[in-house]
Amino acid sequence: MPKRRETGADTYTKKRAKPGEINIDFGKDNVLPELNGGDLEEFGKASKPLVLKKSVIERNLKNHPEVAKGDYNRILRQAPYNSDERFGGRQRHNPDYVNFVKYGEGRAALVLVELSDRKDNHEVVHLFEPNIGNITRMKRKK
Repeated sequence: MPKRRETGADTYTKKRAKPGEINIDFGKDNVLPELNGGDLEEFGKASKPLVLKKSVIERNLKNHPEVAKGDYNRILRQAPYNSDERFGGRQRHNPDYVNFVKYGEGRAALVLVELSDRKDNHEVVHLFEPNIGNITRMKRKK
């Protein structure tokens, strides 16, 4: 009998690291620590695993070549778990999208997360380091 392939929630219920232990494997889906309970309560969402899919990594590498692979771990350790600001994404794209932002010197770490009640996990949709002026424009365009 062939070995059952793990899918969906089976894959994502394995032991998850703490935010400081995040180390992205660019060749597969990555299970990240759950988001902070207070941040989830702010948006009325339940706690569940946060996942960074391989397809999102590939798309992000293509669309944001300015973000070095070595910066992915730092961005993902900062923005979703120690954010300075959280705001909804563009409603026309997806009402479940939330931007998590950690401000730095002239730039910020931004991680867009889908906080969906319909899925078994929350999912990273996008990550990059915009300048602070771009974040201001993003908030106005909501």
